[in-house]
Amino acid sequence: SLGMVVVDPDIETKPEVFAADWLAIEAKKPLSVAIYNTNLPGGAGWVETRLHHQQTHAVLATGHNDGGDGERNPLLQRRAWSILARAEIAREVRGLEETLVGWNAGDATMSFEELMASGSMWWMN
Repeated sequence: SLGMVVVDPDIETKPEVFAADWLAIEAKKPLSVAIYNTNLPGGAGWVETRLHHQQTHAVLATGHNDGGDGERNPLLQRRAWSILARAEIAREVRGLEETLVGWNAGDATMSFEELMASGSMWWMN
């Protein structure tokens, strides 16, 4: 199985190409999945929904960050993300907010990029 998969497709990727790529990854049973741009048209939000309905993964954390300075399209001004783990791993996770040092589940004080770079996710390896 794979350790962590980061899903951040280009919004111009053809849906059928992205779906085929995801099925190949899914077959390798990733332990955890970080999904960026879950709320954008053409984004990867459907992967989170699929994993939820298959009951193979559970959401550990969600958050959002801005779409960047000068982004004029209101649909792109906020970028949402989710981190999921295989259901059996998610059940074992205790004290999530202490594990994600500096991350506040209520207001997402760290961006997705900062969270990934912080090394606070070591327990997912």
